[in-house]
Amino acid sequence: MRLVATSVDFEGLAMTIPERINRFLTERKPSIFCDGCIAKNLDLSKPQEAQRVTSAFETTSDFVREYGVCSLCGEVRLAIRRA
Repeated sequence: MRLVATSVDFEGLAMTIPERINRFLTERKPSIFCDGCIAKNLDLSKPQEAQRVTSAFETTSDFVREYGVCSLCGEVRLAIRRA
């Protein structure tokens, strides 16, 4: 998992990719999103960057990873949402 600060939040603090994805999902709870749409919305270079993080998140009780209709693209895909 890449833990390099890649963005700055509204308070001017550097945020890692996992922090950015966590915030994205938390702010949009209970919506569900595929890795591709997460990557596009967070300006990540590849969906694999989101996939590495969401795969780690699914091992916790805070997130649910399942096949469902992505709230952005409308496609049925493996997606994640905040529990």
